[in-house]
Amino acid sequence: MMVLKIILLACLICNNSFAQKFETVKKRLEIKGENPIDICKKLKYKYRLDTVVITNTSYFNSVQDSLSYKGKVGNVYGPYDNGKYAVQLLLTAPNTFTRLKRINFDTSSMSKNLADTMSNKVLKKIEKKERTFEEMAKLYNKNEGFGTTGDLGYCAKGTLQPSLEKLIAKTKQGSVFKYWGNQGVDLIKVIDKDKTDKGYGLLLVVTLNEKNIVVAR
Repeated sequence: MMVLKIILLACLICNNSFAQKFETVKKRLEIKGENPIDICKKLKYKYRLDTVVITNTSYFNSVQDSLSYKGKVGNVYGPYDNGKYAVQLLLTAPNTFTRLKRINFDTSSMSKNLADTMSNKVLKKIEKKERTFEEMAKLYNKNEGFGTTGDLGYCAKGTLQPSLEKLIAKTKQGSVFKYWGNQGVDLIKVIDKDKTDKGYGLLLVVTLNEKNIVVAR
């Protein structure tokens, strides 16, 4: 019992130490008019710079791309990874985004011929306005990772397959086209085109735990 209390006390002291260091780092790096990198060098903080590509503004892959999009330039966030590091957003840059929806006919669960036939029938119903794209998506996207609506969110230019981006460029907003991809055949609806938004971020990652200088990427 005594050993457990000692371990818990040690963990509490360790966590408090990380929290205190984070607050110190945050306060110093957020000083206006100062260069954060110069501060890190002067105070001998271990750091690295990460360039982050925001591939989608609706779905994020990590803390880094979420901070790059949602964070405020100059602010320090954290601590992350059990107190190992803090992150400061240094700057952002724009990119072009397109919002897409899809109906997928997965050839891992059906033949290519069946997927082709089904997608053609559904496309005709949509084009003739017999059914809406959203109605068909709910019907066929039962196992779709982005939900039954098939909403892929706003996808960044340069992050999709080149052949898909060429078709998107030729397609008018609100229109639907057919595309053969890695998961079979897709019906793609272009919801919104050429939206300018945050597309890149530059992050300053500062180590807080000197015993764990390798941080999550």
